Amino acid sequence: MFRRQFEKTLNQKSPSKFDSIKDRIPNSNVRSVASKKPWIIGLSAIGSVAVAGIVVAVTLVSVSSKNPLLPEAPVAKQLNAPSKPLNSPKQKPNAQYLQGLKDFAVNFATYTDKEEENNVFSPLSIATAFSMAYEGARAETKEELGKMLGYDGSFDVKTCVAEMLKATHFTAEDKEGEKAYCDVADAIFIDQEFSPFLSENYLKTLTDYYYAEAFGGVLKSDEMHEMLASWINSKTNELFHLNADSFKEFAGILWLCNTVYLKANWVCGVFEETGSFCPKQGAAQETTFLHGYAQTSGYASDSIYVCDIPLYGGLRFRVAVEKPSCEPLFLPPTTYAEQERYWFHSILNPEQLSEVKAIDLQFIMPAFKSHQKYDLKEVLQDAGVVRNAFTPKVADFHDMVHSVEHDPFISKAIHEALVDVNKDGIEAAAYTVIEMDVESALEKWVIKLDRPFHYGIVDSLGYPLFLGTVNTAK
Repeated sequence: MFRRQFEKTLNQKSPSKFDSIKDRIPNSNVRSVASKKPWIIGLSAIGSVAVAGIVVAVTLVSVSSKNPLLPEAPVAKQLNAPSKPLNSPKQKPNAQYLQGLKDFAVNFATYTDKEEENNVFSPLSIATAFSMAYEGARAETKEELGKMLGYDGSFDVKTCVAEMLKATHFTAEDKEGEKAYCDVADAIFIDQEFSPFLSENYLKTLTDYYYAEAFGGVLKSDEMHEMLASWINSKTNELFHLNADSFKEFAGILWLCNTVYLKANWVCGVFEETGSFCPKQGAAQETTFLHGYAQTSGYASDSIYVCDIPLYGGLRFRVAVEKPSCEPLFLPPTTYAEQERYWFHSILNPEQLSEVKAIDLQFIMPAFKSHQKYDLKEVLQDAGVVRNAFTPKVADFHDMVHSVEHDPFISKAIHEALVDVNKDGIEAAAYTVIEMDVESALEKWVIKLDRPFHYGIVDSLGYPLFLGTVNTAK
């Protein structure tokens, strides 16, 4: 199996660093560790209450009548444990929701692709993370996020997301062992000082429809940075090797996090041979090529082929190439972004090229590994598709909070993706983290000591213990 258990990591943290949001998680979603499968993450607890000045630990509650009540426990680090079904029957997705995801994917590719560079991202991860923000937005902010995500008002977003999350949580196994695993996971990390202001309806929506695990604590602390890194590592087979330092700049009032992970073997046999890859510019490159044969689906236009290389679990590695010896596909003044839009639109909507055909496919392609990280705030602002949500005093996320004194906005948003295509199959992972914050009433300074400066060391009463200057970094 490809999953990593997170429970051991959580239990190593100091329980005194974390808060509870008792009464904000439905009892039906609080589960004991004993009632979970080994790969389902975390420790669930309701929290603690003060009675007549005495703090009383509330016992863990199990939804299973087979499990007795557990002994008293300290305040939990993980505040809920929603149970997302594995290998549930797949429902046909809402056509408008699916097309909106495809359109978002094509648009985002045009925002980020740069000629002569490899590129990889997970549109599903980015879209689902921002969809969690969408659920807490109102007015123009909600409209702006909905437009970016392709939410046209013709379908219930949270229901469509729930069906997507169930459909993408599966394993495919045979007598030789597991051949495919896929999961899309969500989480919300809540600062303990902000938790009393978090909307109960908002948290219930994330729990019931996004299957989002909830964690509480001091978001600016190393413990919470490590918890975020550990949660992502556990969901992505530790492909990113994250640690607390990976998120040391994150604080705010809450984090919204999504991960996507898959690993799947080729259905057909694949072997390796060395060959030459010819880039658009520069000399040919010696590399490893994958060779295989498959009976599969193919699409074509006058100029291009689109075909699927099958993987276990119904997954498909879809490629698009120009037909050999055809007229130039793009003529000036076609921009690179317009060319990329055509290619990705064809990959996601191949049925618009022609009817599907059953074909015998021989494929020869390079083995490759691609890794990319994005500042989503910068990408989306530069593209002009999201502005309100990132702007203090303009963003409206008051369906997320029930206090007019708090004015949340998206202060940070990052995305990282990795894909490894080799003779055994494909392993790919991505995560997206959105930091929500409120604007401080204090004046903000940024001081960069990259030129000579003076310093002093004084004690608590002001006695000057040391004075000095730094005129060189040596």
